[in-house]
Order: sequence, then structure tokens, then C-alpha cells
Amino acid sequence: MSSASPPPPHDPSSIASAGQPLDPTGVAGTGTSPDNGGQAPSGARLSPGAATVARVDATRSWRRVTVDAGGDGWFRLADRLADPAGLDAWYAAELAGTGRGHRDLAGALIVYRFSGSLAELVVGPLLEQRRVVLLRPDNLSLRLAENARIEALSVSAPVVAVLADDPDAGHPDTVVVGPTPDKPSPPSTALAPGPSATPGTAGRADGGGGAGRGDVMGGLRAAAVDGLVAVFEPLAGAVRERAPFGLRGMWGTLADHLVDVALRRARDGGSDPEAAWTTASALLDELAARQPLLRSRPTRHAVACPAGTALFATKGTCCLIYKTNMPGDHGEGRGSAQPWIEADACTSCPLRPEADRTARLVRYLTDRANRA
Repeated sequence: MSSASPPPPHDPSSIASAGQPLDPTGVAGTGTSPDNGGQAPSGARLSPGAATVARVDATRSWRRVTVDAGGDGWFRLADRLADPAGLDAWYAAELAGTGRGHRDLAGALIVYRFSGSLAELVVGPLLEQRRVVLLRPDNLSLRLAENARIEALSVSAPVVAVLADDPDAGHPDTVVVGPTPDKPSPPSTALAPGPSATPGTAGRADGGGGAGRGDVMGGLRAAAVDGLVAVFEPLAGAVRERAPFGLRGMWGTLADHLVDVALRRARDGGSDPEAAWTTASALLDELAARQPLLRSRPTRHAVACPAGTALFATKGTCCLIYKTNMPGDHGEGRGSAQPWIEADACTSCPLRPEADRTARLVRYLTDRANRA
């Protein structure tokens, strides 16, 4: 990554394919819409789930999300998890592509790409709509590009968790969670694992997670954690069987994306970054309570310069992308990896010195202000 051009604040430009547009964090986008784009037939009203997903997709030109997609290139996560040959092919595509023969990087890339798309689908509605799309391996589909990059996610017949005051509360495709007028939030109640509620009915009256009196968002966070664990845990296990990249690193990668997406969406939407940080941190607290392998978490990195101020996150886990241009035979004990870290690591990589990260983020903010 050249120091002459402003770097992206999170993802390395080396992930991008030539000719593809970069989002503000440097990841390549497709510029194309997923099949059917989540659109209802002419004159029909979108279901609450489809409308929720459509709002997320409308805010981004990459990491596309849609509903009820199928056909060429699409596969259900549940089907791929049950198909060892399909998993092997997915891993082999990353290994031969951006992974450049590095087995750990190939595994990290599958998790990295999935975490980014998953975070968009979970954090976007939670932060901006006070809703959660309920996810399972059998209702989540993926479409991969030729280079194994995740081109889009699709949710089949989506059901959303909502609060009691949501205008769609009571709709057959919604699940009401959190306190209701007749069931106010009690001081504390233990979190019960599993699905949050039955569609169209009230869920955890306490908001979930022992959230405490008045924490109306607790039930939504619990529903989000249910979905994250349901879809991420089995894929992480499948990747670990094929790649020397640890499960702690995988859960750390997911944590990094959940916080990064929250802060980036706040920056892009002009909303309060502190509120986004608080929401994402509370989500990680509950995810870590469910999954003890989540130990590394991102940390705050506030930047102030003449071009403005912004809150970013320093990742807690290195995604190994710096290895993409490292010779395949340059393994542990064969010399320092520092030249490749300096050239290709994410701006927010924990392997970079703080002063380096800050300087890169200042250049990013300055370039962004100049383009405005």
C-alpha cells in the first residue's frame, strides 16, 4: 500500500479486484444487484423482513443483501455445510486466488468475507431500524464471485425480531422481543439459549441476557446473537478442519467486523459514533457470553485532524491479508514478515504501530473531506 495515496481505514486495497469500485473501507464491490433484489411484484407491499433487508441493501453498493434469491451461483449455507466437496472447493478457490498458497490465509479469507457480509446484515438493522433479521443455516444463501469473494447474501422468507412499538409488531413475519406494555422489563433474568420467540408473539420479556430494567434493546441483541452463533459457528468449524487458522482468530474476526460495520455505518449516515460503539460493544458482550472463544476484541481509535474527527476501531485480530503478496515458502522462522505487513496489512491491523494507523486514518479523512 503506497504511502502517497490515502489508505482505507479498515480493509486492504489488495483484496480488491482490478476495475472494481472500492467502498470507503477499501473492499471491492460488484456494482450489480442480486437476483430479484428483494423486490416484491409490482404493486405488492414488501413483507417486514424483505423491507428490513432492502433498507440495508439500499445503503451500500457492495456486500449486497437480498431475499428469496436462487438459481445459478446461489447455495444455501446449510447445503454447503453438508457438502464436504463443496467446502473443499471453496477453500481451494481461496487458496489458489487471494490466498496465494498460504493455507492459513485461505481459511482466514473465507471467515473474513463471511463476517463482513454477516455484520452488514445484522448490525445494519439493529443500529438503524431497531430490528434483527432471524438467521439460520437453512434460510441463509450465498453467491460467490469467481475469485471466491462473497458477492451477496440472501435470506429466505425472512422473519424479523422487533420491539413492541414497531409498526409491524404483530405481523405474522415478525417476532416481538423485549418488554411489552403488559410485561415490563424485570430487574434481571437469565438468558435462555435458542430461538427468541415464535413468529407473531412476544419473546423474552426482560430483553434477554439479564439486561436489566429498561434495556429495551436486550431482546434484539439476544436475537442477533442467536443468529450469529447459528450461522457462524458451523462455518468456522468447517474452515478450521481445512485451514491452520484458529477458532479464536475466527471469532475475533467476526467481532472486528461487527464493530467496524457499526462505526462505518454511523460515519456514512452522520449518526452518533458513540451510540454505535455502545450498541456494538453490548452485542459483543452477549456474544462473548455465549461463545467463550471470542476473546480478542477491537479497541477504540479516535482521530482528530484539520479535516475532522472520527471514531475508528483497531482490530483485535490480524486477518493475515498481508500474506497475499508474500512468497508461499516464506513461513515462520524464515525471516521477518514486517515488509509485507507495512505494505499490505489493513490500516486498522493490530500489527501496525499506533502512530502509523493514525497517520493513515488522517490521510483517509483528509482525502474524504477533499472529495466531499
